[in-house]
Amino acid sequence: MTVFRLPSWRAAVWSACLLVFFLLPAGSFAAELSPNLAVALETRAAAEILPVILTLSPPEEVVRLAHQHGKKQRGALVRELKERARRSQEPLLDLLRRRGVAEITSLWLVNGLAFDASPALIAELGQYVEVAAMHLDEPVAPPVAAPSFAHFVAGWNLSRVQAPALWALGLRGAGQVVAVIDSGVDAAHPQLASTWRGGTNSWFDAFGELAAPADFRENGEGLAHGTAVAGVLAASDSLGVAPEARWIAARIFHPTRETTSTHIIRALQWALDPDGNPATDDAPDVVNGSWGLTAQNSCSTVYRPAIQALKAAGIAVVFAAGNSGPAGFTSESPANYPESFAVGATDSQNLVAPFSARGPSACNQAIYPDLVAPGVAITTTDLGGSFATVSGTSFAAPHVSGVLALLMQAFPTATVTQLEQALRNSATDLGAFGPDQVAGHGLVNAAAAHAYLDFTPPPQLLGPAEGAAVPAEEVVLRWRQLPDSFGVPVVNRVLVSTDAAFSEPLEILAWEQGGTGGAVLLATGGGLLIWLGWLGVGARKTCRWRMLVAVVLVALLLACGGGGGGGGDALPIGNGGTPVDPVDPADPNLRELILTELTPGTLYYWKVIAENARGSRSESTVRTFRVE
Repeated sequence: MTVFRLPSWRAAVWSACLLVFFLLPAGSFAAELSPNLAVALETRAAAEILPVILTLSPPEEVVRLAHQHGKKQRGALVRELKERARRSQEPLLDLLRRRGVAEITSLWLVNGLAFDASPALIAELGQYVEVAAMHLDEPVAPPVAAPSFAHFVAGWNLSRVQAPALWALGLRGAGQVVAVIDSGVDAAHPQLASTWRGGTNSWFDAFGELAAPADFRENGEGLAHGTAVAGVLAASDSLGVAPEARWIAARIFHPTRETTSTHIIRALQWALDPDGNPATDDAPDVVNGSWGLTAQNSCSTVYRPAIQALKAAGIAVVFAAGNSGPAGFTSESPANYPESFAVGATDSQNLVAPFSARGPSACNQAIYPDLVAPGVAITTTDLGGSFATVSGTSFAAPHVSGVLALLMQAFPTATVTQLEQALRNSATDLGAFGPDQVAGHGLVNAAAAHAYLDFTPPPQLLGPAEGAAVPAEEVVLRWRQLPDSFGVPVVNRVLVSTDAAFSEPLEILAWEQGGTGGAVLLATGGGLLIWLGWLGVGARKTCRWRMLVAVVLVALLLACGGGGGGGGDALPIGNGGTPVDPVDPADPNLRELILTELTPGTLYYWKVIAENARGSRSESTVRTFRVE
């Protein structure tokens, strides 16, 4: 073996650098020290070994990386996160091994390392300039269901969140994947077997014991918690909110002991890359966490970088608000992170359950929870093909996760932020008007959220004024059309008729999408249908030669008695109109149409219909004008 030796002067310089780099004078930590670790260091014996999680990148860096790639580039994000962790962790790994640390777990999602260390080593590591934060790898108790107060007919909860209204539209969660991070799931249950995604990338056991999905009962005789959560979310036969969604699961709670933060972070990073291959995007669309730390009104940030990365990668993260109510200031982490979506519980009377945790959030003093959902006396799946009636915010959360899956099927291009905003703004308000620290923004309403997302603002007619007399040479129709709820320009159809019933209108299709124009004329049975392309904002005006062609075709159609309809008289509408674009560069929502050759002395009715790309329509009021 070849041994390389530095000259004595270089060795001295290298040793000095190490002392400056790693062994700065003791005093205050350069890294953020979590409160629970600080308490442990003060109360434990000097020689006692503590489990710790050390992170090397601040949360802002994780968010920057995730936003840089986004949902469509998850593979690139995973590769960069893993490579960044490998590069930056190497020097620290060498240091830990020199200090005698043998078992080290790399957590690439948060660029962290989990290991056992003495207080002296923790103090040394806290001065390492690349260390962002240090947390106690604390135990986390398994979730326990709240007592059920009553039994109701199965399915009342689904109607309360308006899930059947979306099922009637063909939205049952098909094509969406939801992850249950919990105690496991009984994949043999008849209502869950058919909705498991299956394969080697749909189950993760943080303890490395089980190769296939399984679950256990609390104390051997209670509820199979994860199975019950999965049932509310995605059980078949219309028992779950999203009965055609596919579920995957990670086991973070063991039947014989509490879990640790390391187990939980490993499960969360598995959710971003279930098969361990960044080239395949097999991450879920929604992650449901029906658990939390038991410390109330505290903000433990140990999981926050992981939640931030999942959220920025286009994965919705939903957490149970906790069962520590009815007192205020009872939020818990990670539900109270700004990036999490916290859900409280209601009963069959839409009353917030006494056990449901209240706000404000201990992390940012924001409204807590975000929403509430049914969480009292919920019928769901249990071990061995059985069913149970359960209560707790643990079972309110999967209602919202399921509604998200339904909305994601309906609006595949919607961002998580847009979906969450829709849920908040469309929720059924409970109690005093507006958001509060008991019910949040209100009871989740799937139908209202769908309508909010699919909303197309009705056109606002601006001119001519109602009943105005206008010159026959040129009639300028002007209206304002706001984009749809996603900010996308919508189609406008302008209808002009000589009767209030619009029995045989002239219909002009004005389309603003990408700036393509053109003219296609079609004859209808008793009238004339003219379709004109509406140029996008900033495009050139419709060419005069196109209008000349339109006029010639109109004349030919009139001469032929209206085309295929045969014999019908054409309406005295004129040449059909010219879209003028842009009307006002300062107001991109302003639209205008010029009609010429109208019949003098005639009263005309007109209106505008708006339609978005998903078929949602709205209609303006009807106005009239008289041609002089």
